[in-house]
Amino acid sequence: MPNKLLNFRCPDELLAAIDNLGKQRYPADNDNGCDRSKTLLDIIEAGVQALGEGTIKIERKTVNKNSKTDIENTVRQLQEQMEVMNSRLKKLSP
Repeated sequence: MPNKLLNFRCPDELLAAIDNLGKQRYPADNDNGCDRSKTLLDIIEAGVQALGEGTIKIERKTVNKNSKTDIENTVRQLQEQMEVMNSRLKKLSP
């Protein structure tokens, strides 16, 4: 199967959380200290599994683009979901 390139914007706080997880699982000698591709694939796999099982749910909210508080709350919710996914990933680790 051919590889596809994903390119998207990510809040700094979420990117830092991804990098912290990546440094634990896939350390690398680069600017961010980890292999982000492998890390994100693990996160996506665990997230898709959790969503499919109904373990976590994504709530759709209307976010006012001018509201910093709404964005901060969304980032905080994403970080909480990443913590849930991180614990699921630890269970999947050999």
